[in-house]
Amino acid sequence: MQVYLVGGAVRDQLLERPVVDRDWLVLGCSRDELLAKGFREVGRSFNVFLHPETHEEYSLPRTEERSLVGDLGARDLTINAMAVDETGTLHDPHGGMADLRAGLLRHVGAAFSDDPARVYRVARLAAELGFKIAPATAELMSELTVSGRLRDVHPERCWNEFRRLLESPLPDVGLRGLHACGAFHFLLVGEAGEAAAEGGSVEPGEQPSVSALAKRRGASLAVHACAILRSQRFGAKEPVTLEAFFERCRAPQEVQRFVECSARFGPLLKDIFEVEPSDALEMILVARRRGRPGVLRDLLAVEEILADAQGASRPVATPSVLDALVEGTRSAAVFRSEDEHLPGAAVGERIRERQIAAVRRVLVPGEADNEGGEKR
Repeated sequence: MQVYLVGGAVRDQLLERPVVDRDWLVLGCSRDELLAKGFREVGRSFNVFLHPETHEEYSLPRTEERSLVGDLGARDLTINAMAVDETGTLHDPHGGMADLRAGLLRHVGAAFSDDPARVYRVARLAAELGFKIAPATAELMSELTVSGRLRDVHPERCWNEFRRLLESPLPDVGLRGLHACGAFHFLLVGEAGEAAAEGGSVEPGEQPSVSALAKRRGASLAVHACAILRSQRFGAKEPVTLEAFFERCRAPQEVQRFVECSARFGPLLKDIFEVEPSDALEMILVARRRGRPGVLRDLLAVEEILADAQGASRPVATPSVLDALVEGTRSAAVFRSEDEHLPGAAVGERIRERQIAAVRRVLVPGEADNEGGEKR
């Protein structure tokens, strides 16, 4: 039995990056022999097995040729198509080392098109490594996008690549790659963008600067993703809906709810002191139901990122104003002695009146009000 370290582990070793997962290729051994040695099969159709002690993945060759060269030839990129044998010898039949030195993401061959998710993976690796995408590979990515093959990518798998792209050191680089091949346009409206159709590149507008600003301020994943989607949502010529995006790129519910909340209430923060108290109260209550502390501050962060990217004035809302709104509405919701003799519905209405009054005290400083929330 011959065992080779393959794929991303070899690439990361050569780049002197931390190796998170080690994948191994096994030659000269059958499925039954691996099972007899205590390996556990993970999906019979994938020929992947977990080592009985290390739980690392061991795979049988993915091609009928059943050879090292055949297996490496079926991989996506040259930098991922290298192997190291048990003696430490590097096997590099497709020039992966040269592409590592050149900082180039280049596909191995026609097998690249077997998995359309590789479009997203290449963009993510560009963001992680800061590498350029080879012209022929970029053209192939555009062809896969125009052909509609991205519809075959599972939404959760798409989000996983998109999430890792945003968490990478250089998300702008990866996002430009998605724009250039039309894949980001596809995620937004369900079809390839002009860049892919024309075989060229398209200027992604404000979006990369949005990502750079989010990265610079250490924004959370939800804030980062939201800022990018909001910047596209209001600038695209084609109809864009958040629901459609999340159908193709299925983020966790927490992220989806935050983006929807931002699209609905974020604009109120631009001139918070002109907002009707009842609208501000609705924003606070909906944000509170998201169940995570600091939601309003995150909404403000998105608006600040968008304003900075556009060279516009920042929202007049501040963290201290938002904290005062939250604390005021929370205190107003406490059951009081005068509420004891009211029927249930009336108690709810009385609490709402007190909350609106509390909001008004923050938004209109010095203005007197009554408990019913009406101006005097």
